[in-house]
Amino acid sequence: MRRLLTTWAGLAALVLVVLPSLLGRGCTARTPPPQASPEGGLTVSVYFPDTGQIRTLPLDEYLVGVVAAEMPPRFADEALRAQFVVARTYTVKHMRRFGGGGCSLEPRADVCASPGAGQAYTDFDALRQKLGYWAARRYWTRLQEQARATRGLLVTYRGQPIDAVYHATSGVMTEDAAAVWGRPVPYLRPVPDPYGKDAPNYVEEVAFATADLARALGIDPRRLAGGSDPPVVILGRTPGGRVAQVRVGGLTLAGTEFRTRLGLRSADFTVRTERGRVVITTRGYGHGVGLSQWGANGMARAGKTFREILAHYYPGTEVEPIFEG
Repeated sequence: MRRLLTTWAGLAALVLVVLPSLLGRGCTARTPPPQASPEGGLTVSVYFPDTGQIRTLPLDEYLVGVVAAEMPPRFADEALRAQFVVARTYTVKHMRRFGGGGCSLEPRADVCASPGAGQAYTDFDALRQKLGYWAARRYWTRLQEQARATRGLLVTYRGQPIDAVYHATSGVMTEDAAAVWGRPVPYLRPVPDPYGKDAPNYVEEVAFATADLARALGIDPRRLAGGSDPPVVILGRTPGGRVAQVRVGGLTLAGTEFRTRLGLRSADFTVRTERGRVVITTRGYGHGVGLSQWGANGMARAGKTFREILAHYYPGTEVEPIFEG
């Protein structure tokens, strides 16, 4: 009987002490790491185009979600820190309470959760589905650390937050804002960028039959048939080396419009005709203005700090805190 009682006592201890511990561990294992709020208690209203919802998020939580979506886990810490400062600057610049213009898709929101109209964003659950739970948790925790390391920092020009635009990878040079949007910005001018060549599809080649090219550009295919001139002629380049204008079958287009209509990765391209097809070779990905994300990672791998990275891509700017303490 004593042995039986001892056995039951042991089982009771297992149920009352060990099992709740295991259950508790299992219940908390699928939640993101807890995070303090280091951004002065600021919140940001975010429009999600896929659901049509506006959600109000703590600024620090939103920024972690932005950087998680914008940069992969293999990027170096200093690149992540540079992205945090840029993402924070972009967000504060657009917040309506600070006089910003808000989200272009939804005027009631501060920012859009869309890379085409704002910044990409992911939450922990979506990251977990992409990476697996433990990889996502490690990356989320690491991002929280980099957020704290850059607490409240903005990129400024003459004391004001800059228009902190960025892109995936630039090619050989970043681009002048005036060449893309028609308005010069003193801190968005071309700088050498040899650091992003490790980006996937850094160089990409696409080929079009002349009829398909004409249809994509909205012109009559007969305008590209015959004649002594090549179907596509590059007429000039921008200060950053991208195509400024092209002539296609007598029609002149801006390089940016040509890129958009054809879905090219970049306006930094060359064109050749080969066996009756137009072959276009692009370098880089994105508009090319401001910070290059893959370039930032290359600089970080070369030993540069996030402040040095930001000074390179936004010449003439400073990194300053918006919170005291």
